[in-house]
Amino acid sequence: MWLIQVAKQANLPRIKVHGFRHTYATLAIQAGMNIKQLQCQLGHDDVQTTLSVYSGLTEIVKAKTADVFTSLVNF
Repeated sequence: MWLIQVAKQANLPRIKVHGFRHTYATLAIQAGMNIKQLQCQLGHDDVQTTLSVYSGLTEIVKAKTADVFTSLVNF
């Protein structure tokens, strides 16, 4: 597969094609994409699939959690 060859040539760890799907979903959420939009893009019938399998919180998003709450309560 071409992806394995590129990874070897670049001295990168092997990443399966499905790994890119996970990465895309996480980065899309981090960039502010609505979960329902992401569900549609990924072609899931059930949003729970999107939430439980493909969305992860990056350290950047985790760090912004307190800021989001603070802005909501206007401290």
